[in-house]
Amino acid sequence: VYPASLTKLLTAYTSLQYINIDTVFTVGTEQQLVQPNSSLCLIKEGHQLTLYDLICGMLMKSGNDAAYTIAVNTARLISNQEMTDAEAVYFFCELMNQTAKQIGMKDSNFCNPDGWDNPNHYTTVNDLLKLTLCIYSNDDIRSIVSQPEKHVIFESGQNITWKNTNLLLDHS
Repeated sequence: VYPASLTKLLTAYTSLQYINIDTVFTVGTEQQLVQPNSSLCLIKEGHQLTLYDLICGMLMKSGNDAAYTIAVNTARLISNQEMTDAEAVYFFCELMNQTAKQIGMKDSNFCNPDGWDNPNHYTTVNDLLKLTLCIYSNDDIRSIVSQPEKHVIFESGQNITWKNTNLLLDHS
């Protein structure tokens, strides 16, 4: 099956395996890789946010824009190489696939950080269960996805409030 936005759970978990949650990332030209009609958390080129805040935007608002910023910045930081945006996404997806195997996902392949449908981007229900159990054991991710709303002040000065798209958290 296509994992769709559940992919973002693996994107978050993978990035946290390599990068400190307080690391500041700058949104860049990777935004051009985001598919039209994607769900967004409304970050823009030049904004600076911590990895924590980007994960909030990615998981609370299902922000494909945040997923690409996380992937590209993580890849460049850990590879310590100059690479195009597309090369960085490919590098990060290889890390995602390694991470998936490490947590016991045997029948999955990931080729983008946001879950956009692609014949080479797939998983099984059994593998999704393994991912979910892994994610549930991560305090940072569990805390982020349980927030109904978050006001964020970017390192670059802008601010935004994200309301979680998980309707189970809507107490109104």
